[in-house]
Amino acid sequence: MPPLIVGVARPGRLPYPCPEGSAGGCAEEAVRTIVELWRGQLPLGRAFWAWGILGGAVVGLVSTLLAVILLASDAPAWLAALAFAAHLPWNLVLLVGVWRSAAQPEVARGTATLARLAMLAWVVVLSLL
Repeated sequence: MPPLIVGVARPGRLPYPCPEGSAGGCAEEAVRTIVELWRGQLPLGRAFWAWGILGGAVVGLVSTLLAVILLASDAPAWLAALAFAAHLPWNLVLLVGVWRSAAQPEVARGTATLARLAMLAWVVVLSLL
């Protein structure tokens, strides 16, 4: 697939991540991008930094804050534990996506290994915090 160039979309893709007035288009684009992440079709840099590091931190932070809020509001402990654990499947998606993106032929072997090990460590940290 050719890369997305500003103002030019790949076949079947929106020209921008979220065009004005197109909430349905944004949802479709987000789902499509997550599928591309899972399949390893995103460039390694985007998969690692944008989705793995930044996205993983945001999802982990939100689930942890939700769990703390639930505990502070005297909600059942099982509900807080469920909220805290909700990010674990997402961590698996991040790890698999980066792992597969690192397998792209244009990625150097050393870079691929480093990205895989760093993402594995990051996912472990996110899962424990």
